[in-house]
Amino acid sequence: MSDCQCKPEIKDKLDSVHEEIYGNGNSNKSLVTRMARVETNMKILLGVSTTQFFMLVGVAIKMFFSPN
Repeated sequence: MSDCQCKPEIKDKLDSVHEEIYGNGNSNKSLVTRMARVETNMKILLGVSTTQFFMLVGVAIKMFFSPN
């Protein structure tokens, strides 16, 4: 990080924020990677639940409107 003429505790806080966001060289631990992982998981869950919802509605319609 850049040299700053500030108190050591402020520099430590800046370093910890920097490490939290960028993962300190490990891209798997970076904030961007973690956010992308969460977004991907949410899209998968929403896709599955939407598909299952329409499938269940289709089954219900067939049950109620079948000629038997």
